[in-house]
Amino acid sequence: MDVQAERAIMELLLDLQREQSTTIVFVTHLQSAIEHFARRVALITHRGGMLIGDKQTMLSPGMLARAYAGGE
Repeated sequence: MDVQAERAIMELLLDLQREQSTTIVFVTHLQSAIEHFARRVALITHRGGMLIGDKQTMLSPGMLARAYAGGE
């Protein structure tokens, strides 16, 4: 799928989320998608744990390094 189609689908999902007051769980490795669409982020750690928090905190270099190290 090309970038324009992906963006159009994401915008439709966000519209639906706002209209229905619902939560969307979106799984991706694309940091740009997370930065644009997410408010809260869950990171799966290198050892299989999970770290959850606001987007700004979770995408900070220190937190990404911590997730890769195992989250402990």
